Amino acid sequence: MLTTVAYRLLSRKGLPDYIRRGLMAMLTEYDLRNFVVIDIYKLTEHYGFAEVEEIKETLQYFVNAGVLELGPRVNFKQTYRIRSQFIVSVADVNRYGLQERQEREALALP
Repeated sequence: MLTTVAYRLLSRKGLPDYIRRGLMAMLTEYDLRNFVVIDIYKLTEHYGFAEVEEIKETLQYFVNAGVLELGPRVNFKQTYRIRSQFIVSVADVNRYGLQERQEREALALP
């Protein structure tokens, strides 16, 4: 799950639709918690992007925004992963929900 900061980046008004679609496609196809080689040709074909440049722009946008991190090259191909500041684990979501509920219950007491 992404953090609110990542969702704010995705919800920017002037952001092209293919950049949003590109990130969602990468999140569904790859485990971005670890460094992976992203096959831009596969994404272009499988998700119906007009051209490969759209995926390249998506990668560049999120690298520049600090969401994706460049990793080591593998067979002359760049690797990427999502920065840990932009993802939240399910355990963290459950813990935050429990803390919020306990705080609300504590504040409701006289």
